[in-house]
Formats: sequence, C-alpha cells, structure tokens
Amino acid sequence: MWLPIALADIMGWVAAGATMGAKIIRREDALNGWHLPELAKAVLHDAEESEQDELTDGFEWLERTYGKAN
Repeated sequence: MWLPIALADIMGWVAAGATMGAKIIRREDALNGWHLPELAKAVLHDAEESEQDELTDGFEWLERTYGKAN
C-alpha cells in the first residue's frame, strides 16, 4: 500500500522541481488519477487531520508562550 503513495510523492516532487514550483501535484490527485479512490480519500483524510493537529499545536504553543487570553 505504501508504493502508490511513495510514487505519488515522487511525482509531485519531480513536477514541482521541473516547473520551479508552479504546478503542485498533490498525493490524492495522483492517486485519483491512477484509479485508487479509496486510497486517495484516506490520504486526504490523513492530510486534513495532520493540518488540524498542526493548527491545534500552534495555538497550544501560543498559549504556553504568551499565556491564555482573557
């Protein structure tokens, strides 16, 4: 299961490097293009969850650093 995800990442890196960052190929788009919709949904869900975790961590860091807002 890791191979399609790794290939999608490599494809995204190559495309970003070849076009100097103008075209970004996301993992889920590549997987959808390869007719792997369930894997694409799982990858998208993980990405959204990771983004939410980063946002929460950022707010927790701000609270620890500067204190809680009134």
